[in-house]
Amino acid sequence: MADFYKMNNGYTGVDSIVLTKLLYLEEGQINNSSPSVDITTTGETTLLTVPSGITGIDVSNFKFELAGSNTSGALVASIGTNGPNYDNILPPVTFTGFNTIGNVWREATHELTHRAVPADVITIRVTTSVTGSGAIVSVFMIGEIVS
Repeated sequence: MADFYKMNNGYTGVDSIVLTKLLYLEEGQINNSSPSVDITTTGETTLLTVPSGITGIDVSNFKFELAGSNTSGALVASIGTNGPNYDNILPPVTFTGFNTIGNVWREATHELTHRAVPADVITIRVTTSVTGSGAIVSVFMIGEIVS
């Protein structure tokens, strides 16, 4: 258990913090895309269908990791549950300079965001693709599962 009073410069690897009166706070990786998302074509790819038995999922940020091959161009993508736009969790983002294998891009959800509820399908929509044979992106969702 982490001690707030001793968190000078933070702890690494803290997954959860137990609070008094049986409250529990947890944030961590919810899901990663499998298979990775092809960014050489426009279109939609399902990242996660929210399971039953929970209240919902609040995503706080996304991590994108480029794999497959180097690219040229600026990827534009959004994430959401509101087809056909898929932009109610993460509005369209332009990934300028995200072109080298191993690049990591983090994007936080800002201000008011949509809580994905059971049966919602969280989807990434690529609106501007890049060139580069076999270029793919792994998408990691970070946030909390609300029970």
